[in-house]
Amino acid sequence: MMVLWSFVFTGYTYIDAQVLNPLYWHGHEMIHGYALAVVAGFLLSAVKTWTGVMMPHGYKLLSTSR
Repeated sequence: MMVLWSFVFTGYTYIDAQVLNPLYWHGHEMIHGYALAVVAGFLLSAVKTWTGVMMPHGYKLLSTSR
C-alpha cells in the first residue's frame, strides 16, 4: 500500500490524490487490517483444537520448511 500511495501522491497514477479522502481511506484500511488480524488470530488458536495437530511455536515459526 505504501508503494501505491507514493505513486498516487507523486502523480504517476490515474487516481487523483485530491479525490481520496484520507480519513475515509484510513478507516477503510483499519477495518480490513483489524478483520485480517482477528481471522489470523482465530485460526492460529483454533486450528489445534479442530485438527489435533500441534501448531508451530517459538523458533519453529521462523522456519518455512518442515
